[in-house]
Amino acid sequence: MNSLSFFGGSVEFLQHLLRHLRRDGQFVVGMETFNAEFSTQVRRNPPAMFNYSLPPPDEEINVWEADFSKMHSPPWWATLCRDSALLEVESCSELEDAEVLYEDLVRCQIEHDLEPADVQASIQQIEYGRVHRPAKTLFVLSAVRRQTP
Repeated sequence: MNSLSFFGGSVEFLQHLLRHLRRDGQFVVGMETFNAEFSTQVRRNPPAMFNYSLPPPDEEINVWEADFSKMHSPPWWATLCRDSALLEVESCSELEDAEVLYEDLVRCQIEHDLEPADVQASIQQIEYGRVHRPAKTLFVLSAVRRQTP
């Protein structure tokens, strides 16, 4: 849940992972992502609300490079699964209430006085997504293993 984008964005890794799933086994992924792909130009110079470093003691970590640059749209993930030649994608879609869920997450962070820098970044990302694309979203992909490696 919410981790495949960090390490699984290639056909080769997906094929490696799927070796552990039996034929007709269900492969389900749910995670945070973007609702469309960033253009090549924007990927080279991402918006500031996605391109920042963590506060000390982790200031050497750039959030764009570590996280957001690895996020892709639901259609991108569906294509990757199909390209693995092992999966039949049954469904792949954004959650209908993804925007509301993000806003609820930020409200919860504010109410519990958690990570003010994360709250501010999340608010900026939500506001960006109201005007621009791509915007952050949540999606679920469901597929069945049909082939053997």
